[in-house]
Amino acid sequence: MRFDRLSRLVTYLLVATSLGVLILSGELGPAFTLIFGPLFVLSIPVSKRGLARGVVLWNTVLVLGLLVAAAFGALTGDWLRYAIYFASLMVTAKLFQQRNSGDFFQLYVLSFLQLVAGAVINPSLSFAVAFLAYVVLLTWALLFLQLRRNLESIAAADPVTSADPERGAQALMASPRLSRLVTPRFLGVTSALALGLFTVSILVFLLFPRLGLGFFGSHRQSGQSVSGFDDQVELGGFGNIKSDETIVMRIESDTSVQSLLPLRLRGIAFDRYDGNTWSKAIPKGESPRELVRIAEGNFFQVRMEPKSLPDGALRYDLRVYMEPLRTGVKTIFGEHRVVAVRDLADETYTDYRRRTKYRRDNNDDVLYESASSSPARYIVRSIRYRRDAAALRGAGPVDPVEHGRYLQLPGNLDPRIKTLAEEITRDEATPFDKAGAIERHLLANYTYSLDGGHDDVDPLADFLFGIRKGHCEYFSTAFVILARAVGIPARSVGGFYGGIYNSVGDYVAMRQADAHSWAEVLYPGEGWEVYDATPPSGSLVEDDGGFFAAIGSYIDSMQLAWYKWVIRYDLDGQLEFFKSLGRAFGGSGDLMPNRRAMRAYWKQFKEALPLVVSTAVALVLVGILVVRRWRRRKPVVIWSGAASASKADLRVARRLYARVERAARKRGVEPKDAMTPGRLLGRLRAVSPYAAEQAEVVVSLYERVVFGGAALSRDDRVNADAALVRLTKTNPPALERATGS
Repeated sequence: MRFDRLSRLVTYLLVATSLGVLILSGELGPAFTLIFGPLFVLSIPVSKRGLARGVVLWNTVLVLGLLVAAAFGALTGDWLRYAIYFASLMVTAKLFQQRNSGDFFQLYVLSFLQLVAGAVINPSLSFAVAFLAYVVLLTWALLFLQLRRNLESIAAADPVTSADPERGAQALMASPRLSRLVTPRFLGVTSALALGLFTVSILVFLLFPRLGLGFFGSHRQSGQSVSGFDDQVELGGFGNIKSDETIVMRIESDTSVQSLLPLRLRGIAFDRYDGNTWSKAIPKGESPRELVRIAEGNFFQVRMEPKSLPDGALRYDLRVYMEPLRTGVKTIFGEHRVVAVRDLADETYTDYRRRTKYRRDNNDDVLYESASSSPARYIVRSIRYRRDAAALRGAGPVDPVEHGRYLQLPGNLDPRIKTLAEEITRDEATPFDKAGAIERHLLANYTYSLDGGHDDVDPLADFLFGIRKGHCEYFSTAFVILARAVGIPARSVGGFYGGIYNSVGDYVAMRQADAHSWAEVLYPGEGWEVYDATPPSGSLVEDDGGFFAAIGSYIDSMQLAWYKWVIRYDLDGQLEFFKSLGRAFGGSGDLMPNRRAMRAYWKQFKEALPLVVSTAVALVLVGILVVRRWRRRKPVVIWSGAASASKADLRVARRLYARVERAARKRGVEPKDAMTPGRLLGRLRAVSPYAAEQAEVVVSLYERVVFGGAALSRDDRVNADAALVRLTKTNPPALERATGS
């Protein structure tokens, strides 16, 4: 492939990679793709000749684009988004005006800025793949840029082409010798060197102290929209996402996380129902209480732990990595009895204003407020144990004043609901037994369904007495209202239930489809207990399984590793890693570390193992290539230009070639601006083979000195002068007849 064509191809691949990172982020909307995608394609046929007459037009467009981007940035505060739009507009303008090395250099700088912005708005695994490709492509592009600059310098210094160096450089780029230089082997060696340097940079990344993102850190990812986690939720929202397999969070634990399945992650509770919508009843003047940091492990205390735990109780920590979610309430998801929470992102901040603040509201929801724009990642500590039926049956009496909001019923409640509640609990004496009877009744007499179609005016009555089927929200709402109808304080809760175990990464993935709703009942003196009246077929959403599910598990485990070790590998992560090394190999005085510290270190090592292996393999490959090249002891000549030839040699060679062109004109062959020496010889040979034979002596010398950098010897000059004498004189008639000229 000709050098110029290959250089432009690499340039377009480079820009396509950086542009693709932005498009795949999903943060810029379809308008970004619809605007810059077609412009990218349209620029291809005109990129070589450029739009010289459109310089004023493009400059006008860029000025207007800058004003529009600045205006929208000031109005919305989203400066990064509109900076990306403007940078992409500049890239587009340059794609239409690729005339010289300066234009190509500006394109590479702008594409790199696009990639930097993509690192902020696209934390997915697609960025890792694109970044690796970008490293190789940028290496090629910069090498080609240097070659292009050298050729432009040569053309500018040549008296023959100095009037139009761009065309002269194009003629030089068409040289077969240059095409033979840029071979697949040449590209392979440069790629190996680039990947070797990239591997070294990975080590620097792991060891060098992490810093903030500055301006780029101000961007907040829009995230996924999840129903059911707002200040108020209309009945029926969860059914819309039960078929959505999108992962919303990944959970790890020092305890066997698989043994904890199914996980029930409580998110938000509602205490007021108006007949269609659940909401939070916040008493006047009351606000969530800020949690206090306790000494143990920098946790924030949510509630006091029991002094003595029941037999079989389990105390465990869950490490939660949440995807960006668009929810009205920033809530911490944890199992039913959450006792403490700790942020994974901000322990190293000395400025307390930057640390995440945790609060607990009057419905026991744990809310957070963070200055960081990153998704939530935290450790939540919970206690799991079976309910004590005897203790719950002996719970204290309900106080209508203190617990009144958990007994609230809508004013337009269908009277049949209260009658039904009394019939269900007629034979039960205690609130505990009544709650159990209501749960059993709903499980036995109603069907789980996502079909919907409930009455808009009174969906609960339609569920209980009409179609008698629905999804989890209808079951939890029915339970709460039936319980309240017989004087049992209860509330509706939204969260996630289930989860899919990923054996590759040893974590549990929660999907949108795992969003669930259930009920909690208050037993004075004992606390809240969970009741889930939804049939099991609707509570747990099974994994699809099969080959594609297995492939998806591998990809998702890579996504979590990318998130932990690259996107969110910050100063805290570095300190934690080195602390684990210190804990593993220090402090005990023994030659071997203690078992607990060694297990922690080994787990961190296994998590980083793919990165360590890939680094080692890359270093070995680069080492093999370097050793092989050294043994051969043949230097790789990228471009020698005129390194060995003096300026005087170059001037002489160009004058000699200019005399060849004048001789060609006399024989009717007009050298054009973009005509290569080889093509000139071909035209001359068609007119006079004898003349072409003499010209070839000079042309060979010209290419060897100008392109090969060879010094001009005295014999070279003598041979060239002799050939020019034979070329410029009139050929003898007999010789002309013999050669057919």
